[in-house]
Amino acid sequence: MADTAQLAAARRLLDEVWGKGNLDVTHELIAEDFVRHGPDVEGGGVTGREAFKGLVTAYRDGLPDLQVPVIEMFEFGDRVLSTWRVTGTMTGPALGQEPTGRSLDMTGQHLLRFADGRIVEEWCAYDTMGLVQQLGLQPPA
Repeated sequence: MADTAQLAAARRLLDEVWGKGNLDVTHELIAEDFVRHGPDVEGGGVTGREAFKGLVTAYRDGLPDLQVPVIEMFEFGDRVLSTWRVTGTMTGPALGQEPTGRSLDMTGQHLLRFADGRIVEEWCAYDTMGLVQQLGLQPPA
């Protein structure tokens, strides 16, 4: 069974934007007034497409081999829930900290809300302390 437009967009967000760093497709996927409700390790959230692109760049600069394969996806109404795995090695600076050379392997979820064919809101959850410990980072104050 083929993905619906929303499932396809959610998959492209993980595969193309996060996994390949292709920010050119964000104008197709993300609304200008997008809001991300994120973990505290990211400062608690992101508002706007450009700020979201900055967040992706910050992660990919630190973990250039970042991959985010989908474990499962569900669509209901204007929302898509995804469970994903994220892997990568911190060979560059990220989250305001110097590279550690350590690897990350964890799972997380996000809930995306769509309007007019674009992602307008995201709620993201993952084990922030696990991320900090695996990468050998200093926890946020």
